[in-house]
Amino acid sequence: MLGLGALVMGALPLWLFSVWASGSAAEKKGLSENKWLVAGLLFGPFALLALAAQPDLKQQHFLRL
Repeated sequence: MLGLGALVMGALPLWLFSVWASGSAAEKKGLSENKWLVAGLLFGPFALLALAAQPDLKQQHFLRL
């Protein structure tokens, strides 16, 4: 059975990747990068799922033209 240290060391890179990916994807969608960085920090991979459901504001702007 894995110890708590092994679990933390396995989950930490995934959590940090979620923070970075949330901010990066939010910026590309035209959303607030800082707010999504915080969401990624608090909720980890679940923030990425929530971000995937958000509309792409940059694309909507071009479609209106």
